[in-house]
Amino acid sequence: MGNAAQPFFFRSGSAELFAWLHPAAGAQPAPRLGLLICKPFGYEALCAHLSLRAWAQAAAQAGIPALRVDYAGTGDSADGDGQAEQLSAWSRDITDAAGQLRRRCGVERVCLLGMRLGALAASLAAAEHGGIDALIAIAPVVSGRRYLRELRALQGSLMSAVQEQAQERPAVLEVTGFRLSAATVARLE
Repeated sequence: MGNAAQPFFFRSGSAELFAWLHPAAGAQPAPRLGLLICKPFGYEALCAHLSLRAWAQAAAQAGIPALRVDYAGTGDSADGDGQAEQLSAWSRDITDAAGQLRRRCGVERVCLLGMRLGALAASLAAAEHGGIDALIAIAPVVSGRRYLRELRALQGSLMSAVQEQAQERPAVLEVTGFRLSAATVARLE
């Protein structure tokens, strides 16, 4: 299989998560540092997919194993609890994924690379769970309220004016087919 990306599932809490491991090229002995890529939410994750994969491949070519993971309820991972506060769940998923990177690749240190909401979840994982040695935040969500405004504006631009006026602001936020639970919306607000 060489250095081709390796798909696998692992357990985080009660969910089975899907991940891609990009092994380090020519890593003898085991590399000391691993990179865990924390994707953004929803449509931004779709748009960033190729770039995140390219970063993982570049890290692997440089001798740094990289791991990309789908959080619970996203991508190819099992559905999460639809009522749960997702930022906390995703933070736990990131911590568990860092453990997988350590076990599978023998790395001593883990760097998180997070984009947008993934950067926020990564910083929460580093602060709440520890065991993270470095954090790279790309265009991080620094204001939950502002981020929710962006999502609502995007969703509003997709709805007709009649539908927008007829609906009250729902507790659950669904934007371009991706959901944030009421508890997550409350935490971001």
